[in-house]
Amino acid sequence: MAMMPLTSETWWNFMQTHHAFLGILYFNKVDEGKDFSLLERRLFLGMAIFAAWFGVYLKYFYLRRWIPMFFDEVLDDLHLFPGDWLEDHLDSAVCSALGGAVDLLLGKEIVRSVLKKDWETKGGVRGFASSLATAYAALLVVGGVAHIFYVMVLKPKLQFKLLLKWVITVVLKLSVVETGILTVKALAASRGAAKDEAKKT
Repeated sequence: MAMMPLTSETWWNFMQTHHAFLGILYFNKVDEGKDFSLLERRLFLGMAIFAAWFGVYLKYFYLRRWIPMFFDEVLDDLHLFPGDWLEDHLDSAVCSALGGAVDLLLGKEIVRSVLKKDWETKGGVRGFASSLATAYAALLVVGGVAHIFYVMVLKPKLQFKLLLKWVITVVLKLSVVETGILTVKALAASRGAAKDEAKKT
């Protein structure tokens, strides 16, 4: 049985509706996805951004403790960061992957699935679940902000390098990791639609 292809137009529409950043950028330009409100999308984007920060933090201050055989001994914090262009980009990719792992640990996709269902307009268990997911997302964003300030105070010599690495990691995470995950979801949705269409014929 032939599967419905995932066209570039279908893929782009899916990204505009579901992507953490593009969903906000195109919120007023698309008709779908309005159950996932603009405020909820901003909270969700905040989760993604601060998960990237935790990925950076884990990479520089914990990963070398957990698997020291992969890292050279560093006596000065300023030497934590790679020196050349290629190593720096690979380092950012590792931070981005760790940020994606933090997403999983923090349940980002579960939060997304709850927030986009428009349960806040309903009472009972569903309304409570929506409120809980919103509060949880807000708490993670506030916690991320507090943690950044804490680290900046604790490591004043590393402020610029850490913030720059965080920005690069966010860009990689949203453009590669988030887009990759959603592309797989779009492909699965396309195949599911093809199967449903085949059952009707």
